[in-house]
Amino acid sequence: MHSKRDGFRKLFEELPIGVVEVTRDNRIRYANPVFQKFVGYDVDELDGMSLLALTDYYDRTILEDSLNELYRGETHYFEMETRYRRKDGHQVWGNPVRMIYPNPEGEREDTVLIFVVDITERKELEIGMRQREELNALGMLAGSIAHDFNNLLTIIKSYSGLAEMQLEEPDELKMSIAKIEGAADRGVELTKQLLSFGRQESMEVKRVYLNDAIRPMAVMFERVLSKDVKIELNLAKRSPEAIVNETHLHQVLMNLILNAQDAMERKGTLTIETAEISEGDPDFPTRDRPIKTDLAVLRICDDGEGVDPEVLPHIFDPFFTTKGKNGTGLGLTTVYGIVKEDKGYINVKTRPGKGTCFEIFLPVASGD
Repeated sequence: MHSKRDGFRKLFEELPIGVVEVTRDNRIRYANPVFQKFVGYDVDELDGMSLLALTDYYDRTILEDSLNELYRGETHYFEMETRYRRKDGHQVWGNPVRMIYPNPEGEREDTVLIFVVDITERKELEIGMRQREELNALGMLAGSIAHDFNNLLTIIKSYSGLAEMQLEEPDELKMSIAKIEGAADRGVELTKQLLSFGRQESMEVKRVYLNDAIRPMAVMFERVLSKDVKIELNLAKRSPEAIVNETHLHQVLMNLILNAQDAMERKGTLTIETAEISEGDPDFPTRDRPIKTDLAVLRICDDGEGVDPEVLPHIFDPFFTTKGKNGTGLGLTTVYGIVKEDKGYINVKTRPGKGTCFEIFLPVASGD
């Protein structure tokens, strides 16, 4: 004779939403096919697994507290948007309703029944819109700072020029003044970038040989990075020729190199690689829309501790930082925005204790 519970389970098998039954120690007793597909585990893998192990780190504590209130009878049900970690490592969002599921036969203690609606697509759209709003606000701030900074640079350039004109034979002083003017000129270029970012204007893209762009920056960073950080170049024999804004490329390199130094706690080996790949290559990125060109690849890799799996989905979020007061949370956001603007892709590979590798994929210049 079939129990009412068996009858409900047969119904749950046909429902178009996820259904999970959880014991009081948060172990999964049953999961229907929709939930199995949602989290990427089969029924045997889910049987006996802790629900908290599937729940994203940021939601785990509040979920556990709410379940305990349910078990104590302080509430009959609750609803809470929850992030889950799929078997493949990707984050998905659900909007589950959790309720006490009484055992009609009285053979076992009551369990919790969870109905989960997949809201991943909606949440990703919301997050994207919020990021755009934050970046718009950041752009306005950047433009305001750039105007003020540009006024200061104008004064520096004007007075250094006047000082140079008033000198008669001071070769050494002239060289010093020339360096001041050179620094001011670089500051002017920086303000142009900030103003462009603030106005969200597209900057000119052109053919750039990645190897030629990387070598001088590597030499420069060897002088300014910690003496315990070693830079290794592993550049393709035939330099990939990418379609990119060169100033953008310098910004990406600067941010990722400094980020790698921090990840290694200022001690280790930083590797910069270039390559060119075609469709069919194992490293070729897969996206919803087809990629109709070969890609130039730039990799910046460190041998630090790697990125925590709970942190990884947030590293490109504006103002998100793991550096406390020493971080702005804007470096990787800037990199992400630049790569997207230049019609490229960015990927992160990381292994705990083994390091992290940022991969930048850029369109390859077509032949003449």
